[in-house]
Amino acid sequence: MLTVNNPFAIVASHTVTHTTQIMRTKTLLGLAVLAAGALTSMAQSNVYSLNVVGYYNVTCAANKYTLTANQLVQTNSQVQTLFATVPDNTQIIGWTGSAFAPDTFSGGVWDDGTESYLPGAGFFIKNNTGTPFTQTFVGEVNQNTNTLNFTSGQYKLVGLWTPQAGLLQTDFGYPAGNFDLIIKWTGAAYATYTFDPTLPGWDPEEPPVVVGDGFFVKPTGARTWTRSIKVQ
Repeated sequence: MLTVNNPFAIVASHTVTHTTQIMRTKTLLGLAVLAAGALTSMAQSNVYSLNVVGYYNVTCAANKYTLTANQLVQTNSQVQTLFATVPDNTQIIGWTGSAFAPDTFSGGVWDDGTESYLPGAGFFIKNNTGTPFTQTFVGEVNQNTNTLNFTSGQYKLVGLWTPQAGLLQTDFGYPAGNFDLIIKWTGAAYATYTFDPTLPGWDPEEPPVVVGDGFFVKPTGARTWTRSIKVQ
């Protein structure tokens, strides 16, 4: 059962802009590219667009919670569209900022289904069956400048804007402040990473993220995290 108090109890305002350029030959770690380099020129202009469309898979273990994120751009990112083929009784569980908000798929319909999860938002998938299933996310790679704002002392459930793997601060520019917490879900318990100025650095290590990861952030001050993504 997910709770907000017990797992989290285990455990100066600033802005950082981080720009990432991704080579098309390597594309995104773990992302299977369907149409890499769809380069088109618009008629009667010198404007070009480079669209990269792909997918990635998230395995949802039997009778377990999986903390994940939508990291691709779709025309429609509502629950009822993203999760149209999940097993009966599957739950998508978002975070309001103060409580969990579950949406259950039962009898072929969602309780609500209109909640949207855009790149940058995290959520849990609860597989209530005895069989693992794979959730496939399909869409366009987000090549915009994206921003997440964090409020001091408040938990926020987020994910990267793109399907990549690496270290949260070193590779993706998270604007760490003294004693900020990053909280990940292992599949059975929460794992907490603290930015400790006395080390200085992360304890027990800098938070690693993999493709499809969602995670909680609890900053000790207001933070603005901005990333610009360009595929070359």
